[in-house]
Amino acid sequence: MLAVLASPFGLVVDTTATSKPTVAPGLPASRALLSRATELPVYITAAADRQELFALAEAAEAEAAEANRTPQWPRDASALCQRWRLIATTRTAGSELLQQMARQPALGTFRVAQNWREADGELRCDNVISVGRPNGGLLSAWTLLQAGGQSSLTLQHKAKVLQDGTAAQQPLRIAIELDAVVLGGNRQAGEPEEPILQLPFPPALLPGLPPPPALPIPGLAAALEEVGTVEVTVLDEQLRVVRGVAGARADVLRVFIRDDAGGGALPTW
Repeated sequence: MLAVLASPFGLVVDTTATSKPTVAPGLPASRALLSRATELPVYITAAADRQELFALAEAAEAEAAEANRTPQWPRDASALCQRWRLIATTRTAGSELLQQMARQPALGTFRVAQNWREADGELRCDNVISVGRPNGGLLSAWTLLQAGGQSSLTLQHKAKVLQDGTAAQQPLRIAIELDAVVLGGNRQAGEPEEPILQLPFPPALLPGLPPPPALPIPGLAAALEEVGTVEVTVLDEQLRVVRGVAGARADVLRVFIRDDAGGGALPTW
């Protein structure tokens, strides 16, 4: 995982549209969004796919508003505080290697997850980027993992509710701030991951020491830029839709699915 900058593989972003939607007619808007988002690439680069995802999300948001089911805090705290897996996003900067892995699974597998929880009266959010090596093939040797191994980077955030979602035209808005970075991995295939390195963020440096070098980890730069404010516009037992806030990532849309399976083998995307 730490050798990604030395990876010899060319990274080419596929900007072609995917196949036509296969959403069954008559589905609720939220289910139509979930169905189509599952079919699309995780990182959406094609303009037609982006437009379609935004249209489906707007329909799901309108459906939730009409049914008085727009996310609210603390009413929906238990629904939010779950493990979620990213299935589609229009935020693609810094994800080139992950996109390549999705197109060529022999390079390895990956999962991008987000875990929300309340701890000691505080709201917390962890962004987790996991990379796995499914076999001993040469193309996945760059991960520096044993066959069947996996490693994860966890970006730990403190979170604060800025808008509780109860007022009209004011969606549930949450600010997150990075305060720790954890690198983990397993020693043998099938074993649970163990923490390898944990650092506060920003790192506390001794006087006179230079700052640490940037870690060449897939998705790290993009994940660090996620610190900021987001709006949760759709939330139910399976689906969560998140938008960037105007002026900062206003064109960003993310769709998450409940990740009840937790860890285990990584999806081959």
